[in-house]
Formats: sequence, C-alpha cells, structure tokens
Amino acid sequence: LIVSNEAENDEFNTEQLRKFDYLLSSNHIPFQGAEPNKLNLTGIIFIPDLYFPSGKFHMIPNSTWSHNVQNKMLLPLNLLTNGLIGIAEKFDSNLIFITPTLSSSVQLTYHSMENLTSIFLQTLSQNLAQDYEGLNITNIKLGSISINSNNSSKKNFGIKGIPLKPLH
Repeated sequence: LIVSNEAENDEFNTEQLRKFDYLLSSNHIPFQGAEPNKLNLTGIIFIPDLYFPSGKFHMIPNSTWSHNVQNKMLLPLNLLTNGLIGIAEKFDSNLIFITPTLSSSVQLTYHSMENLTSIFLQTLSQNLAQDYEGLNITNIKLGSISINSNNSSKKNFGIKGIPLKPLH
C-alpha cells in the first residue's frame, strides 16, 4: 500500500485505499489447481517513528514540528478518514495504536514533541473506540527512558540538566 503524507493528496490516498480494498475482496488462487480464496485483514497497526527530538520548545525548528505533525499525527487520521476505517469495519479488523507514553506520563521536561504525539494518538484511539463500538481498538503504550549523566550530551541539545521529579 503506497500512500502520501501530503494533506493535499487525499484523492491519491482514497484511490490507493480503494485498490487495497479491491485486492482484499478479490479471489486469489495461491497456486495452480487450488481453490480460490479471499484475503482477510486481521489488523491494522499504527506506530509512529519513535524518534523524537528533545529540547526546549522554541529550540525545535518549525520544519521539525511540521514534519512531526504531518507524518506522526495527520497521516493516520488522513488514512482513517479516506477509507481505512471502512475497510477495517468491512473485514472486522483490529486497529492497534502503539504509542510512546513514558515521557508524556511523567511529563518529562524538553519532550514536548513526543508528549503531543503520544497524547494525540491515544486520544484518537479512544475516540475511535467510542465511535466504532463494533471494532476492536487497542492502544499499546510503550515506554523506555534513557537518562544520561554525561554532561557533554546535555550541551548538544542546549539543555541544562534538572533533577528527576518524584512520581508520587
């Protein structure tokens, strides 16, 4: 499935999803002499690129923010609204959202881009679960954290180190 992450390419994405639906709905013969069968779309997994630059909000370039919003937030929304949700309903598919949540859960300083993306995808999956009760929609929350005590790495991001906040 080839899709575009450009907002103005809705027609292209709709056509690609139509072709995908046709492929899934058509009879397929796996080898000569075999009975024709149809494919089944068991699940659709949404997982953003898990690389998120860190730093003070204003130090992250606008182009990086735009790229993040376009590719990690709007692309899943675009695909769902251009026909993917209909395909998922037709094939009774599972929708699985994998989101990075550790930094948004503990509200780590200088992780605004990851926090916003994670919260957006979690909210999207929750709203879809409310609107489409017949679909199995799951949000898998991933978490890992890398805390480096090397002072030189803090200089690379222009970040002054802060002590960890207690969780409770």
